[in-house]
Amino acid sequence: MDSVITFHVSHSHLFPGAVLRLQDGQELPTGVAECLLVFSDESEAEAELIPAHGTETSTETTAGHLQVSTYTTGAGTPIGAKNWHLSKTTSGELKVTRRTGNDS
Repeated sequence: MDSVITFHVSHSHLFPGAVLRLQDGQELPTGVAECLLVFSDESEAEAELIPAHGTETSTETTAGHLQVSTYTTGAGTPIGAKNWHLSKTTSGELKVTRRTGNDS
């Protein structure tokens, strides 16, 4: 993992439907990548993006999985580590589609 990929998240936490936008000037990685999530309330979380390789369905293109570390929202709410499935939307955006197993 060479450099940190920064995503700006549409809300203060992740849930199905939340959108992640790449920081300007960055591109989606082709391999496993260390990420920084910056939430709408300015809280941050470390994460690891594990890209999918050529997996598509008729309604979405799978982007991979995101393993998010424990963090605290701007309001002080602790959020435990979770794993999320992501799909590609438009260029530079990912959408959370569901939680996956093996949450901490």
